[in-house]
Amino acid sequence: MNNKTIHLQTISEMFLLFGLAGDIHHPLVGVVDFSKVDQQIDCEINLSADYYSIMFKNYPDDKIKYGRKIIDF
Repeated sequence: MNNKTIHLQTISEMFLLFGLAGDIHHPLVGVVDFSKVDQQIDCEINLSADYYSIMFKNYPDDKIKYGRKIIDF
C-alpha cells in the first residue's frame, strides 16, 4: 500500500487544499459546504489534521475511516 498522506496543520491549509482561499473569515474556525467544492481529493490519499473537525453528512451509504474502523454516523 503506497497511500499518500496530506497533513494539515491549520484551517487555512485546508481552505487552500480545497480551493477556498478567498473564503477564510477567521483563522480558528472554518465552515465548508463540500457540495460546493470543485476540488476533489483522490480516494487513495489520507488526510490528517492538527485540529478538530465536525462533519455532517447527508448520504448514509458513505463510509469514513476513523482510526482502524469504518464509521457510518
